[in-house]
Amino acid sequence: MQAAWETADRAYKKALKISRVVFKGNQKARSALGLSGSRKKSLSGWIGQATNFYTNLLGTPDLLAAMTPYSYDQTKLEAEAALVQAVVTASAAQDKERGEAQEATQARDAKLDELDQWVADYKVIAQVALADSPQQLEQLGWVAAS
Repeated sequence: MQAAWETADRAYKKALKISRVVFKGNQKARSALGLSGSRKKSLSGWIGQATNFYTNLLGTPDLLAAMTPYSYDQTKLEAEAALVQAVVTASAAQDKERGEAQEATQARDAKLDELDQWVADYKVIAQVALADSPQQLEQLGWVAAS
């Protein structure tokens, strides 16, 4: 996910810089594309800004036409938008894997708790059964009280 984000971010930053120059005097375009202000640092914030940028740029023929002379035609912008979508997909997969790992950890911990309880019960039964033979208890690894 991190690699996909870095790749998409490089492309987005380049397109953003060009857009800021192209739409320098066009407040409507600057607002629609979110050109003013700093970029969000969080993944969710970045995804929101990048998605808004590409969606509005690709969805507005006038804006798209203004970018074309700067080698940002529809094909290139769609490819860059796909990079942003790949980050969204990778992030969702990472969240799913994180959830599955947490479930697996909880299942493992529950089984270990069951095993601990079984061993505790076994020890009590063994101590009662082998009360007259402390050497056998010691063979099981438990020190018998003398």
